[in-house]
Amino acid sequence: MGRSNTECQWPEKKSRNRSRIQIAFREISAVLVLFPALLGLSLPSSAWAQTGTDAKPDRIKANISRVDSAFIEANTKRSRDWPTVGLDYAETRFSKLNQINTDNVRDIGLVWSYNLESSRGIEATPLVVDGIMYQSAPWNVVHAIDARTGTKIWSFDPGVDRSKTYRGCCDAVSRGLALYKGKVFEAAYDARLIALDAATGAKLWETDTLIDHEHSYTITGAPRVFNGKVVIGQSGAEYGVRGYVTAYDSETGKQLWRWFTVPGDPSKPFEDASMEAAAKTWDPAGKYWINGGGGAPWDSITFDPDLNMVYVGTGNGGPWNRKLRSPSGGDNLYLGSIVALNADTGRYVWHYQETPGDNWDYTSTQPMILADIKIDDVPRKVILHAPKNGFFFVIDRTNGKFISAKNFVDVNWATGYDGQRPADRASGGARRRSIRVDSGTGRGSQLAADVVQSADRPRLPSGAAHPGQSVAGKVVRAECCCAGQARRLAGREYRFRFQPSEVGPIRTSARLGSGASKGGLARRARVAVERRDADHRRQPGFPGDGGWPLRRL
Repeated sequence: MGRSNTECQWPEKKSRNRSRIQIAFREISAVLVLFPALLGLSLPSSAWAQTGTDAKPDRIKANISRVDSAFIEANTKRSRDWPTVGLDYAETRFSKLNQINTDNVRDIGLVWSYNLESSRGIEATPLVVDGIMYQSAPWNVVHAIDARTGTKIWSFDPGVDRSKTYRGCCDAVSRGLALYKGKVFEAAYDARLIALDAATGAKLWETDTLIDHEHSYTITGAPRVFNGKVVIGQSGAEYGVRGYVTAYDSETGKQLWRWFTVPGDPSKPFEDASMEAAAKTWDPAGKYWINGGGGAPWDSITFDPDLNMVYVGTGNGGPWNRKLRSPSGGDNLYLGSIVALNADTGRYVWHYQETPGDNWDYTSTQPMILADIKIDDVPRKVILHAPKNGFFFVIDRTNGKFISAKNFVDVNWATGYDGQRPADRASGGARRRSIRVDSGTGRGSQLAADVVQSADRPRLPSGAAHPGQSVAGKVVRAECCCAGQARRLAGREYRFRFQPSEVGPIRTSARLGSGASKGGLARRARVAVERRDADHRRQPGFPGDGGWPLRRL
């Protein structure tokens, strides 16, 4: 861990066709019109053109230095500022400001726009304190902007190696920043945690959060800060990593505690009792620890100051197919779960697993909301959560007890939740197909399909099928993303796992061989490809057609 007084970057020439923050009253009504109230000001329209002294380093330093846990909690009463991810520790994302209403919303319009100088994805909500906006852009470039005028104050580029995009599944995005006692915290794509001076953009410290550099770890999530601790997870479950969440000292970057989301090698001592308990739900015959097991907590982390608990949403299994990572089955704790940890020590308190034995990439990393509500006239402290599996959960956040789960979209992997667990899981659970891609020289490569019955699809018989051949009234096709990928597929065995949303005629793959054309494997079938060759289990994946990655272990 080193310290640096790296100079921040100042405004450069703007490029065409770049991502922009557009502060548009008509389109983003909760952003700029609210700033007079955020600043405690009542400004005439002409005042927006004046910078004044509010964006001076001394003023910024004084105001951001006030941001701590007490400030964030006090801000919830009026929400004058937006100092943390989700606005407040409960991550309600609900502002109490009311200057924009149904009477005037039609009259709002563009005041200014700001060039983020990138054409990649923008996924972060800006943080705003005292009219200074902090925005993370692709490749973790941080921008400090005077929200009164749209003027750049400073920017910081952490220098992430841009040739390493392949190490992540879903672009070099950032989901946000954190502010605390005069510092801006960001977690870079290459898994460095970095602290910046909020007034100048100078780097104060950085630390490497990785337990190893062999696996394809990345970070795209936003750090959370409370009581002097910066907490961050990471991404990469489908590429073969072992998930964990870590707390660091906000002043120095020193590691304070770490909790793993899945167990490690059972032949070695367990880190704590929660890992020993989790290992009983995995089959060691799958040697899951070689690929890590997954469970990366890549997004949602919330903090309850009253209960002093941190709630972590965990990710999918690695590989996706449970039969490969845990052949005899099992719940595979703590995949697809909400886990409560003691905020001071990082020790496990409780968990609720939303998707036992995840087989479908049903992560529980989606944002949570902490709420105090009445259920049957009884006050309850709850977590409200809508993860990937299609059910909306209400969980008691004091003890992890299940309260309710109701599907908010059509689902076919489960019919509902019977008490704590999903009901009739088996009826829609099997969606796998083993396909041997025989070595061939053209479009006639033979496919041997071993089809498993599922609730939403008629059974196809096992045996050989050529592309274009009709089998049981269904067309078996082969289609790849590109000719080069087809050549890599030839002669190797893969397992194709279909998403449960796919129904109707099966179009398994595309033409294989050097003549393969671009086609609908990824778009039409939405499959994940898991290469079963042991010598390639740690290789990075390669991009699929239509933005849907084909995962190779």
